[in-house]
Amino acid sequence: MTKVVLSASRRTEMLHFPDQLVKRLKERYPPEKVHTIVLWTKTPQLIFREPIKSVLKRYNLFILCTVTGLGGSFLEPNIPEPKEVPEYLREIIVEFLDDNPEKIHVRFDPILNLLIDGKKFTNLYKFPDVIELVAPLDIKTFRLSWATYYPKVRERLNKHGIRTADFDLEKQARYVVNTAEEYSVELRGCCVDPKLEEIGIKNMGCIDGEELQRLHPNGEPYSEDRATGQRKLCKCTRSIDIGWYSMTCPNGCIYCYANPIEINQLARDV
Repeated sequence: MTKVVLSASRRTEMLHFPDQLVKRLKERYPPEKVHTIVLWTKTPQLIFREPIKSVLKRYNLFILCTVTGLGGSFLEPNIPEPKEVPEYLREIIVEFLDDNPEKIHVRFDPILNLLIDGKKFTNLYKFPDVIELVAPLDIKTFRLSWATYYPKVRERLNKHGIRTADFDLEKQARYVVNTAEEYSVELRGCCVDPKLEEIGIKNMGCIDGEELQRLHPNGEPYSEDRATGQRKLCKCTRSIDIGWYSMTCPNGCIYCYANPIEINQLARDV
């Protein structure tokens, strides 16, 4: 029987909920039943807390670490500053990933285009800084997408006096493509507009069964069936997400689609 891939999680930052995460793994998904745990995180330092650390070291892991360049700002108040992230990832590669940096992809996601205090703002131009931060770790794959402003997100932004802003997306896409080429890194899009693929941002699944099989220590096969219940442009392979929206993430990212409308505003320093 094919082992399962677990997604932990698109819906919340699971590392903030160690008891729930450990309980679900122990009760339903012991290591012998799991192909890979795909761990989505903005707070990688939390993986070293017990009991999470001891439990996760028994599984094959693949890390999707989000670094937008905005950690510690009022847009991401409870996220570590970008300069803190490389040391956490260095330790993760050694302790959890068999010294294989291919098992970490950095998500520069989302790209935000906003109007803050009457001025246009985008984090797009922090992309080179993020690449340079993790370059010493030999991390070569970067995923990105542009923010989707669901009604709930727009309402929350409005409460903080923030509006969405129009930018030239094709111009932005050319910028990130040229930057990736300059730094010799691989660029992958997540649910990007098909017209941006023509510029050079290939739309690829964040959870890719073929890639997970290649990176598995035993080459364990995995299904290439497409995921269901995701956005129309999602290319992800089927997985089981073990997080829930009711587990309200304390990261506090103001633009996040997974959180309720009310998120306290902190210092306005982006």
